[in-house]
Amino acid sequence: MTWLGGEGDWNDPAQWDVGNVPGRDDDVVIAAGTCRVDQCGLAGSLALSGDALLTATPTAMTTYRKNATLAVTR
Repeated sequence: MTWLGGEGDWNDPAQWDVGNVPGRDDDVVIAAGTCRVDQCGLAGSLALSGDALLTATPTAMTTYRKNATLAVTR
């Protein structure tokens, strides 16, 4: 699933091309814009490219799954 660009919150379904928020098995692409993760954000894989910006607010509940994939390209 793909972030539509612009600035917004990860948990806003309107920001995603499929109209819902990613789940733990989804492959996520953010190619442009600013995506904020202020609460829980799940993804099977996450790819950032171009001028994309992902910001996250770390909390005591922040976890990263073993064998998760994060790809950043420029």
